[in-house]
Formats: sequence, C-alpha cells, structure tokens
Amino acid sequence: MENNVVDYYTNTFNEHFRHLDAFGKIQQRRTLQLLKKYLLNKQKVIDIGGATGVYSFELAKCGHEVHLFDIVPIHIEKARKVSAETGIALHGFHVGDAQDLAFPDNTFDAVIVHGPLYHITDENSRLRVLKEAYRVLKPGGILFAFAINRYAGVFYGIKRELILDDAYFDMVSHEVKTGLRTRSPSWHFHLPEEMDAEVAKADFKQIEIKGVVGPIWMLPDVERRLEEAETQQKILRVSELLENEPIIGQDFVCIARKS
Repeated sequence: MENNVVDYYTNTFNEHFRHLDAFGKIQQRRTLQLLKKYLLNKQKVIDIGGATGVYSFELAKCGHEVHLFDIVPIHIEKARKVSAETGIALHGFHVGDAQDLAFPDNTFDAVIVHGPLYHITDENSRLRVLKEAYRVLKPGGILFAFAINRYAGVFYGIKRELILDDAYFDMVSHEVKTGLRTRSPSWHFHLPEEMDAEVAKADFKQIEIKGVVGPIWMLPDVERRLEEAETQQKILRVSELLENEPIIGQDFVCIARKS
C-alpha cells in the first residue's frame, strides 16, 4: 500500500492543488473552522498525512507549534519550499509511516490524521495508526481523525452525472457494500459508526463525529458563488448546520480525547 500511495501522489495526483475547486475550497475552510473551534490555546500539533501543509501553515499562523508528517517525500519537499517562500515556519517536517511514529510518548497536545485512514484498507493497520496517535498524545490530548464517507462516490456520481454509467455504478455499488475502492492506490470509505468503533478500540474517549462539507458543494454554480464573501459565509453555515448528520456528506471527522 505504501509504495502505491507514494507513487500516486508523486506521479499521478497533485495534492497541492486539490483545494482549488469548489469542493476543495469549502473543505479547506470548514476543516479549519472545526480545528480552530477545538484548538483554542497554543498547542503542540502533529499533522499526519498533512501533504503539503495546507492546514499546518494555517495553524502555525494561529500560533500553534506544528509538525508536518507525510509518507510522500515530494509533499514534504513542497512544504519546505512553501515555508521558505512565505516565511511561515513549522517546527518540523517529517517523512514517515503513520503506523510507526518516531516520537516519544505523550509528546503532542493534538494529532490530526488525514490520508492514512482512507488509504489503508486493512482495519488492523488503521488501528495501528490510531494507537500510535494515542501513544504520542499527552493525557487529555485531542484527536482529529478524518474519513471519506461510504457514500461519497454515489454523491459525486449524482453531481457529475456519472451515476447512470454502468461501469461507474458497478464501482460505487462495490464501495457501498464493502467500503473499498479498488482503483489504485487503495481506498477505504468509512461509515460514521465504523469510525466511531475503530477510534474506541484505540482507547479514545469522548468521541463525536462531525460532517465537514455536507451536501452544499452540489449547489448549482457554487464555484462562482464562493467568490462572493457574503455567500461564502452562507455556504459554510449550511455545512455547519448539517455537521451532526455526517452520513449525508462526502467526508467527516472523528474528534476524540486521550484519557
């Protein structure tokens, strides 16, 4: 899996530009909204699967001590360049596997986990990621575990008018039944209750699940409407309104505490 992920993000997909379309813009703003809601004071944060540091740099600007961690070397190289160009410093740039974090126990106030939980298809391996997150968190520390919703492919297919194509329908039918997308590199799409159970198995407590984007990204002409500051805020408030219904959106985050 690891080699496939590294190859995909190195040679096929440019993660640095993912937040440029309408969905990506809403996702970025909503994710930051949720992170800032819980990270009220200066925190020591590790952003695991943080790619080129979209969230790391924003949190650093808020005064947090942020370490960026990703399995794809080109992501970390790009983040270093962004840091040099913008003058926004991070406390660490790390290449590695989320299943084996080279940090002591009780190091961080907050752990953000993005890509590993939707690129690792084996539950035991995902649990190793979550247990490592638990280990490096300080007592009372907070976890943000992001997942792709089991029905994301169906929603995308409806929006893009792909759902009536037989091949696409067969693909998402498999996803709905199994949570697995067979297209390289490898994907696991969670149900909210499945994510809840996995996080609980890693000994986290006070678990809550929040939808990130919700269905608002399917609004007609949403790209243009996001350019209007007032409308942008209205779009975000719809996502926030529906955050307690994570099953109706593309993605969600599980927020939990180390006891």
